[in-house]
Amino acid sequence: MMDNAPFGFRPVRSGARIRKYRVPATNSVIHVGDVLRMTPTGEVDLIATPGDWVSGIAAEFKAANSGGDILVFDNPDEEFVVQATGTASMLQTHVGNLINPSIAGGNPVTRISRHGVDMATVGTSSALAFIIKALSDDYGNMPGQFARVVVTTNRHLFRQPTAGI
Repeated sequence: MMDNAPFGFRPVRSGARIRKYRVPATNSVIHVGDVLRMTPTGEVDLIATPGDWVSGIAAEFKAANSGGDILVFDNPDEEFVVQATGTASMLQTHVGNLINPSIAGGNPVTRISRHGVDMATVGTSSALAFIIKALSDDYGNMPGQFARVVVTTNRHLFRQPTAGI
């Protein structure tokens, strides 16, 4: 079994597309690897609920109420490694299903996210935010509780969502 230590969403490959977005002056604290949403004003901020439309993943830290610019991994086809959270186990049969993120405050010292994917939400509804693509091939990773998985966005601002298998 893996340790319960979520680390946010990390791009699988180097060279992932990054764009600069505006952050509202009243933004939430944003940690590297946090899931972001587009606000009604066209700025990005931390997702408010797990089912929000995703606009990207934070590529840098942003202090609360700081506004300005932030770098975001915003390619809807980008793959990310993320830890499965909750009491349910990640199984090979979950590949191809959809899942929502688990939202947790980031580490204030390392500025790294503690977002993960919530195994209790695995299903086929197109309302779920991410697609489970595979178990990560990280050394020591295996199916089970707190496994690391590869996901891509399903409910992305720049793509029409699909249902899982």
